[in-house]
Amino acid sequence: DYPAYPPQWVDDALEQNMQRVLNVVTLGRACRNQAQVKNRQPVATLYVEGAPLEGQYVELVADELNVKKVEFVNDASGFVDYLVKPQLRTLGPRFGKQLPRLREALQNVDGAAFVRSLRQQGQATVLLEGQQVVLTPDDVLIETTQRSGMVSMADGGISVALDTHLTPALIEEGFVREVVSRVQAMRRDAGFEVTDHIAFEYDGDEQLCALIARNAAAIGADTLADNVTRGVAHPTEQDINGLKGVFEVRKLG
Repeated sequence: DYPAYPPQWVDDALEQNMQRVLNVVTLGRACRNQAQVKNRQPVATLYVEGAPLEGQYVELVADELNVKKVEFVNDASGFVDYLVKPQLRTLGPRFGKQLPRLREALQNVDGAAFVRSLRQQGQATVLLEGQQVVLTPDDVLIETTQRSGMVSMADGGISVALDTHLTPALIEEGFVREVVSRVQAMRRDAGFEVTDHIAFEYDGDEQLCALIARNAAAIGADTLADNVTRGVAHPTEQDINGLKGVFEVRKLG
């Protein structure tokens, strides 16, 4: 038998999970905006710091952010780089004329490892003219920078990182979703019912036509287009992510 959880416990757990979903989605959208990746463009992975959510909440996050996978990690700091600079107030009097060389040495350290050492041990070392120098958090200024192909955001104790590497397959899927969106808009503008089956006709740039032809079955399934064919009698011009084309939709039956 399932345990009889008090209704209030269930309500509280649901509210906490949904609030976490909302926070993750908000940060994920901010990552997309910063990377200038359209919402209809699928991306590979969203990394979320902390304990995993249950399956249905993971699916909700993935659907809202159009990501293929949501992966939970213990430490999201590995998805950002760190620039370490000397704190002049403490290190100026201590190193004097050596300060420029210390600044150069800090620029060349592994930023993530240096920051991890500061957090875990309260100190970190840097090699200066053959000598190991011990530094504390008060001795340095830490700036975060985005790692190539990753965009990270943090707020309210939650950190996420979005993998913005786009493979050819992901790019093509983004084009297909854009085509589907345009066809759906044309259906609505034509006053078709949601259950009406249609013919979708297209023409234009060879690259766009080849892409539609390769994905005709998927486009047809999403738009109730029984026929997806090249050749347009009454064209409507379209620009699909920079590719020029013309579309037409006709109700069947």
